Amino acid sequence: MSTSGVVSPFRISRKDGEKLDRNEAFIAVREHLKRQEMGMDAPSFCSHHRHSCSDQDKESFRLHRDIIHTLLLPLFLLHHQASRVAARALPSRKEAESERAFRGEARSAYAWLQCILTEEHDWYLTERCPACIVLHVLHSEPTIRFVAVACLLSDHLQGLDLLHGKNRLPSFDFWLEALETAVREDPFWGHDFWPDIEYRACALTDGVKQLVLQCLELRSALDRQSHQSQTYDSSAHFRRESLRQSNHQMKPSTSISRMTGEEQKLLSKVAGSRCMSSYWQDRPQRFHARRHGDPRRSSVYATSSPFEEKIGYYRAVRHGRHIFVSGTTAVDPASPSDAPQILFPGDARQQTRVALQECIRAVQALGGKGAENVVRVRMFVSRHKDCVAVGEGYTEVLGRASHPGVGAAATMVVVNGFVDERMLVEVEVDAILED
Repeated sequence: MSTSGVVSPFRISRKDGEKLDRNEAFIAVREHLKRQEMGMDAPSFCSHHRHSCSDQDKESFRLHRDIIHTLLLPLFLLHHQASRVAARALPSRKEAESERAFRGEARSAYAWLQCILTEEHDWYLTERCPACIVLHVLHSEPTIRFVAVACLLSDHLQGLDLLHGKNRLPSFDFWLEALETAVREDPFWGHDFWPDIEYRACALTDGVKQLVLQCLELRSALDRQSHQSQTYDSSAHFRRESLRQSNHQMKPSTSISRMTGEEQKLLSKVAGSRCMSSYWQDRPQRFHARRHGDPRRSSVYATSSPFEEKIGYYRAVRHGRHIFVSGTTAVDPASPSDAPQILFPGDARQQTRVALQECIRAVQALGGKGAENVVRVRMFVSRHKDCVAVGEGYTEVLGRASHPGVGAAATMVVVNGFVDERMLVEVEVDAILED
């Protein structure tokens, strides 16, 4: 029996546990991981947890390890397929520049996946001590966010779908709730950290969905191009085989030769459990609604803006019914912090539209409906000659004539430039939510 009380920080209800026990796809995953564990030379639990956990706690850790494995595997395989698509789209680019094949939020999502999968490859392989794997979830903000994103996308990304249509994995909404409870009860992270991680996870979830769509678009375009340019030379057979592989279910025998050791291990788990296939399929999307707590509490919203990351501020802060959005410009959120890129250079009207739309998204992320909640707008313009264009951009997004129910007090001020000379306008927004 355990003497030091090492237990899993995650709790699931008996009802959810029974659903897992009845789900054939999840049973197949568990059986494969069990066979893998039995084939290990060393004991499955490390020396510390082998003696500090009861048999019951060990079984809980195994179950939670299997849930984490099932959640993370689709994100790994999505990243692998996105990398293959990027390599086809940009054959002359180095592997480190694969993200350039994508744009906007999809590029940010791909870069984030690349980073987390590189830094945490020993963890997501789930081949170590089950207790260590489960406890590592709360090790850092990126690992917590990784699991949260996997939960939010568990339905949308059953693009790694079951080989037999009737055998589908269960919904993992219950695990997101378990993760939230664990974070709020953790003595280090605490109750106030969860809203921040939830907003970041939701934003990243949107980026991953965009990544899926752009992968499909790129692959379709590349396949059409391949069809048009095919000839009967010595390389035609290889291209035809590549085309077949991209349109049919992935077979381990044709894929392992292109993968790293870690990828081979994960693919073998998929093939061994016979519970997933490699094509993407449309699924009903589940939108994650923000949980409203005490209206007097402060909440924050962050984006992938390079300036937010570098300086350390939030895009928006909500206190009670009031939302305050930071000065926002037309910075490309996918650009690096050491070399930020500006969207629509030289076009003040479009930069105004981009900045205002980003502010409205921040209001929505913190519980607002959108433009109708905006009550005050401040526009700072770097060149006097751009004032008319900035006004046109404002009218298109928040003008009262074209948007019934929308109306805000507004101020326009000409200033002596911004931190980047390509920035032509910066916008601040205040919003008030309805009772």
